[in-house]
Amino acid sequence: GFFKIKLDYGYTVPGAFSEGQESVIVEALRSRDSVRLKLRGLCESPPAHGKIKRIAEVYDCEIVQDADEPVYDLTSFLRAMDELHKSYPESAFDNLPRDGARNYKHYLYGFPKEEEE
Repeated sequence: GFFKIKLDYGYTVPGAFSEGQESVIVEALRSRDSVRLKLRGLCESPPAHGKIKRIAEVYDCEIVQDADEPVYDLTSFLRAMDELHKSYPESAFDNLPRDGARNYKHYLYGFPKEEEE
């Protein structure tokens, strides 16, 4: 099925859910003034601005009864990224290009490199 959900940012995005998730989604939409819907899934966001364009697939969903409870925790995400970074030896980063932002098209698509000024 399909739904539209209002994100904390204030705009609405469409989403898709499976038949098994329908009862949770419908209940959350019905009680939208007092609960939040916590989703885990795959979203589509245009690279230009990084905002979610649509929720392509919902892997898991649950109703959060306390509407004041944060739906996501940036600290946990940053901690997980730090742990991931620490899991690689420092030598793994030695061969990464230092001009990747300038020459990302070269590294991703094979365009000619832009020279340093």
